[in-house]
Amino acid sequence: MKEYLKTKRGKLYIGNCIDILETFEDNSIDCCITDPPYNISGIGNETRGDGKQSNKEMFGHFEPTDNKEWEKLIVKLVDLLYRKVRGSVIIFYDKYEISWLKNIFKERGYYPANILGIIKNNPLPHLRKTNFRSDIELALFFQKEKNKDTFNFLTQQEMVCTDFYNIGQKESKHPTEKPLKIFEKYVRIISNENDVVLDPFSGSGTTVVAAQKMNRKWVGIDINEEYLKMAKDRILDKTIDNSYLEEMF
Repeated sequence: MKEYLKTKRGKLYIGNCIDILETFEDNSIDCCITDPPYNISGIGNETRGDGKQSNKEMFGHFEPTDNKEWEKLIVKLVDLLYRKVRGSVIIFYDKYEISWLKNIFKERGYYPANILGIIKNNPLPHLRKTNFRSDIELALFFQKEKNKDTFNFLTQQEMVCTDFYNIGQKESKHPTEKPLKIFEKYVRIISNENDVVLDPFSGSGTTVVAAQKMNRKWVGIDINEEYLKMAKDRILDKTIDNSYLEEMF
């Protein structure tokens, strides 16, 4: 296990999330918000209208290549989350596999509290015109203890299951970066100030940046150093007082 960045509020780790989470004490994390890699590429879909580059060619290297091995990893992850995280989990996943994921969490003891959605106001065009445009990403919201986990009800207007955003408002070059404002909302709802928020697939750092902005502690893990560099840059950019930082490589 190797620390990539350490601040007074959190740590980024580089490595396999399963191996790293095994080293944590049980119930040492308050909640988890994560967006693991899944089939964003749509193997046959085109990104460019000239047919010279498919979504798979553009995004495929960001995805798992062996579905069976990936499913085994997710099962191990859910078991570890149940042991290490004392509260709720929000996890994005492939809309075609979300029922499978719900069952894995239920079998481990989680209560499936709701389905959340992020809707793109300006989704990419479907150039072949053979299907609907892809404008929604889904997440599952699980509680470890039904109606007992931390849950801060915000305004009636904010407490809706679907949020909207515009593609192109990113802070990094990560292809699937989630909207920071929406993740800030999730952090506020399922954690309190100074709680520890986990993201085992931290990518460009949206969860940990949201946690830091909302005065939470955080732990981010990723196996890809390129992504961790993006996350580090965003964390440094959001930290006004640089004495707050202690970098470890």
